Amino acid sequence: GMEERTTTAGGAEGESRWIALNVAVVVEGSFRSACQVINGEIQKHNLEPHEGFWFDGSHLPHVTLAQFYANQDAVDQVHQNITEALNQLHCGPLLLSPQKLSQGPNFDGKLLSGYDLQLSAELIMLQEAIHNVVAKSALALNQGQERKRAFFRGDDRESGIGDASANYVSRFLDNSSLSNFKPHVTCGAATPAIAAEIVAGSREAPTSLAHHHHQIILAQLGDYCTCRHILHVWHLT
Repeated sequence: GMEERTTTAGGAEGESRWIALNVAVVVEGSFRSACQVINGEIQKHNLEPHEGFWFDGSHLPHVTLAQFYANQDAVDQVHQNITEALNQLHCGPLLLSPQKLSQGPNFDGKLLSGYDLQLSAELIMLQEAIHNVVAKSALALNQGQERKRAFFRGDDRESGIGDASANYVSRFLDNSSLSNFKPHVTCGAATPAIAAEIVAGSREAPTSLAHHHHQIILAQLGDYCTCRHILHVWHLT
């Protein structure tokens, strides 16, 4: 079953005709707490303003299902398509099982580090369904600075949205989706030395962190591909 909630789009300074979107599962409970601990460890070493990101009310730990650019005026259609896909799947609460901490991709000198998740049959089916519906609205924006105006610009670095964020969104459906989908939760943007230290200090994720999750969101992306402005929430029941 499913219920949903909607808010209006917005947040980009210098309105863009495009918007950078993320469809994601929101991490809850003890797993969220574990992600916040790792985030705090990483952020202790990020001393410049807007260096990396803190988890807070508008930076939620999440598992990305799809990232893409769309036209601003296509957001309602994207929302409708996802709603139909979730209804057809009869998607109940989703079990997420974190496996271990790992160093992720290099975003402008920082490694996006966090938990790798077990790839379950439910996650594969959900991600494929989301991919298929958002691909109808996704724009092929592969280069150019104007893409960066599609992101939420509430508190970005002085240099603006990083090239890595803009490029990651451009390539997600081709490079990180379907058979290339590797579910993970990014916990922070760390220097290579700190990322290595955190990964080296971690063991397998405790099985107590595996539990069911109840929210899928459609959000406007911020820097480091964070979910910064939630547009829609679907509740899995």
